[in-house]
Amino acid sequence: MNILGIDSARERLLIAVIKNANDCDKGKVFFAESACFSKHNREIIPKIDETLRASGLDIGEIDVFAAVTGPGSFTGIRVGVCTASGFGFALSRKLIGVSAFEIMLCGKEKSAVALIDALHGNFYAGRYLNGKLETAFLENLDLTALEKNIFFAADDTDLTLAPSTLDGGADLNARSVIADGLNARVRTPVYMENCTDYAENFAAILRKKAFAGDFSETLQPLYLRKSQAERENP
Repeated sequence: MNILGIDSARERLLIAVIKNANDCDKGKVFFAESACFSKHNREIIPKIDETLRASGLDIGEIDVFAAVTGPGSFTGIRVGVCTASGFGFALSRKLIGVSAFEIMLCGKEKSAVALIDALHGNFYAGRYLNGKLETAFLENLDLTALEKNIFFAADDTDLTLAPSTLDGGADLNARSVIADGLNARVRTPVYMENCTDYAENFAAILRKKAFAGDFSETLQPLYLRKSQAERENP
């Protein structure tokens, strides 16, 4: 199986191609990255071409197309989702949607909370509870460098989800606790900028979903808050 994954939800564009993966062999992985910031639409096709050339594959040999659905840059998410969906439709291939939280929490599902900086003291947050990924938008968290060492209590009573004003999302009760002297289980924060194994985790999630048959009919962006235009013009 050959898989092409696109992550354009961040400032850095990431393309991953997994070649000849099967149940007994993880296959060979090829990556291409670019710090394109707001120019994902200009960079995405050249980077896909670059990665395919490195792998020796043609676009017609890709069996599955995947994209990171968010959260992150509104424009970037749309670019990646539309590109993967377009290839999948044109070539009649299967689609896989992956959230950035799944990538950040790969191998840390029971011990961590993923936090993505949404600017101005706001964060996108995600954690697994009872095997299910729960997401939220945290407002005015205002973490300083020192406060970034906080830990979130692991039990459901100290980190709970409540109904949100934004359909499909949730507000997170960000009651945090300092680990020193704490006798309870804790979840450590994982920040996007410190996730050094992001690319490898992306490939691992793609393989896992593909061989589990975890495909999507359509790729739906994961927005945890309204866009700036919607917020300014309600």
